[in-house]
Amino acid sequence: MRLVLTAAAALSALLLAQPATAQEQRGAIEGTAEDAQQAALSGVTVEALNLAQGSAVATSTDTTGTFRFPALAPGYYDVTASLPGFTAVKFERVEVLLGQIKRLSFVLEIAAVAETVRVSVSSPLVDTRQSARVFSLRQDTIDLLPKGRDFTSLVSEAPGANQEPKLGGISIDGSSASENRFVINGIETTDLISGQILMAVPSIGTADVRPEIARVLELEGRTAAPYAKAVDQFKRGVTSASELAALIDRQILPEMRDAQTRLDHLRGVPAEHRSLVTDAQRYVRLRRESWELRARALHSSSMRALRLADTRERESLDALEQLKAVDVR
Repeated sequence: MRLVLTAAAALSALLLAQPATAQEQRGAIEGTAEDAQQAALSGVTVEALNLAQGSAVATSTDTTGTFRFPALAPGYYDVTASLPGFTAVKFERVEVLLGQIKRLSFVLEIAAVAETVRVSVSSPLVDTRQSARVFSLRQDTIDLLPKGRDFTSLVSEAPGANQEPKLGGISIDGSSASENRFVINGIETTDLISGQILMAVPSIGTADVRPEIARVLELEGRTAAPYAKAVDQFKRGVTSASELAALIDRQILPEMRDAQTRLDHLRGVPAEHRSLVTDAQRYVRLRRESWELRARALHSSSMRALRLADTRERESLDALEQLKAVDVR
């Protein structure tokens, strides 16, 4: 059972009333792109623009016309789908909440002139298959409520949440405080013994980049290993080139883009770690480009794209070795 409290763009707190191995720190948008005859469109560029931050992430639909943004920060997004020769379609102000998946269906029509169709989202587009219990407070509501100096004074606004001294603090649906977890801006801030929030959270200007660098160092194993296994199956005639391309489009590239977005959004990096973040950004960018070129080569049987992919891969792996050689303390 989960309780999530969202306060403005800078604060995300997650409390878990039951021990769990997974936790919602982000939301997701997924969907499909079709033409007017309901045929799936592959290669459609889908861009999600965060209206609060002004930053955008992009992906492409796979051979089934499916796209997915698996890890988006909470907030409002303009989501646009475009393909040369077709009218671009935009969903405006799509709200992403923690732990929820919004599903969008784009229908692109052949266009004689350049134009964009705008679609207003009048009701929540929620994937009803999700069972996570999520509670969100928007900034305009927070401004009107009496509160203390931190978000914990607002937790009791959520259904089933109370301050219970006999249970050790914040209780959710009758659980003890020791079962809670607090994550602020992606940083674990829970006292593992008492279940209370630790106040020694890194302040603005002293961001700890080590968790993000650790994720980047693990990225190669998480992405290259599944692809190597699929290539082995391809050599044995078990899978096809289009299935290899789909693996890149649907599993590998979303991870690379998410890593790039997380690094780009780091704030308050200490001066001694800035070059480290730059090196990590270079590796992720080169590796993402190599995967995009490899997917293009598989889709189109282009030897030129394959050679470029090999070159980018070598450059990215050199950048990764450079990153591994740095001692982060």
